[in-house]
Amino acid sequence: MFFALRILIVLFGAMLSACSNNEYRVERIDGGQSVHLSLKFESMFGMRDGDAVAAAPVFTNGMDAIRLDLHVRLGPPIAFVSGSFKATVENQTVEGPVVCDSLSFLGGQNALPSVGGLFRLQDNATGRTVYRVSMPPTPITRRNAI
Repeated sequence: MFFALRILIVLFGAMLSACSNNEYRVERIDGGQSVHLSLKFESMFGMRDGDAVAAAPVFTNGMDAIRLDLHVRLGPPIAFVSGSFKATVENQTVEGPVVCDSLSFLGGQNALPSVGGLFRLQDNATGRTVYRVSMPPTPITRRNAI
């Protein structure tokens, strides 16, 4: 019994560490398989207006680029409201809605807001998830328009 409990604790700890989002990662989803793309985080523009936060992370590698437009409401509770994306990867352009599987938000009244999480990007034409983006909470650089 004690041995089984120790195994459960170790497995739970491993699951928690796997869920921690400490790096930027962009994956293409082909069928049930995910393929890591070499897109790198470039920038995060956006702004906060009262309880609304708009954030636009951009990932690039040469001519390939993915831009997300994310909208968050500062509750309580803090909630993902909506999102969209446009991706041009390997000369193919895809756009559609963003689904948020987990959201990380940091920043109080006087702090620079930071947005991160796990996001699934879905093709408008098919409704399928075509990309998955994982990113740690990233500070928003202010900009007048997104």
